[in-house]
Formats: sequence, C-alpha cells, structure tokens
Amino acid sequence: MDFADCVKKFMDENVSNYGLENYNIFFCRRDGIPIYAHGPNALDELNNMSIGALIGGVWQAASALTSFIPQAKTDEFFRLSFDTSSKGVYILPMKILDQEFFFGTIFYKEINPGLLKSGLRTLTNKLSEYASNEFCVTKQENNNKTEYLFNDITDAEMDNMFSF
Repeated sequence: MDFADCVKKFMDENVSNYGLENYNIFFCRRDGIPIYAHGPNALDELNNMSIGALIGGVWQAASALTSFIPQAKTDEFFRLSFDTSSKGVYILPMKILDQEFFFGTIFYKEINPGLLKSGLRTLTNKLSEYASNEFCVTKQENNNKTEYLFNDITDAEMDNMFSF
C-alpha cells in the first residue's frame, strides 16, 4: 500500500469520529501536491490541485514572514488561520518521517469554529502517529538511487535535448 492509499484508508475510517465528515478537508505535500481531499462539495481534481498549491504557497509565505518576528524559534508549532467567526481557512503542518505535509480545511456557515479546529488538530495528531508507525510509510526510494537514467551525457547532447 502506498502512502496516499494509507492516508485515504485512515481518513475514510476516522473523519466521522471527529465530527469532520461535513467539512472540506485537504491533505497535501509541502510542494502543494494533494494527497487526500474530502468534502461535501465534491471538488474536482483540478480544484483540489489548485487548493493544494495555494495551501503550500500560503504556508511558505507565512513561514517566511515569521523570520521577521524577534526571538522567533524554529521549533515552535505554528498554525495558519484566516477566518471570521463563521467562515475561513485553517492550515496545520505535520511531519511524517522528516517530510512536511499540510492539513487544511475551508469552512463556512460554521457555528463553532473552535470545535472544528480542535477536531482537525486531533485528527492531524492521530494521522501523524498512524502514518509514522504503519507499514505504508517508507522513505522515498528515489533518495537512495545509485543508478542514473543516463550515463556519460555530453554538454552538446544536453544542449540538443533542450533546444527547439
């Protein structure tokens, strides 16, 4: 089972346990590639990819802004919340085997956003524990490659490959 299947299995089994079945929930890699999306609005793949990219981008921008905070520590737990009392965006970071991921929700017409955020934080912690301890998570194989796709390529061949 690959990582995306593992996340989907966990989420399908646990989203309703935390009262999150009626919310749009997104789980994506640091680069914005969506791994899991759930929600009543049944977003298509293109929208999920757009939302994943925006979550990754807004997080990186907010992280860059924290460098201006005097005496900021890099090990502090940050979360991103852009909301009113009834609608907004909430993003949480999480690490699994030294890889950073983002868990987020887009909500509206919410009576108790604090309960939603608490449920999302709890679910994030449970997923982190599950994924770190399960067989489905292995370090990416491409980090340990010992063979190259091409050997002995000359500069002229490289120039030729990318010329139009």
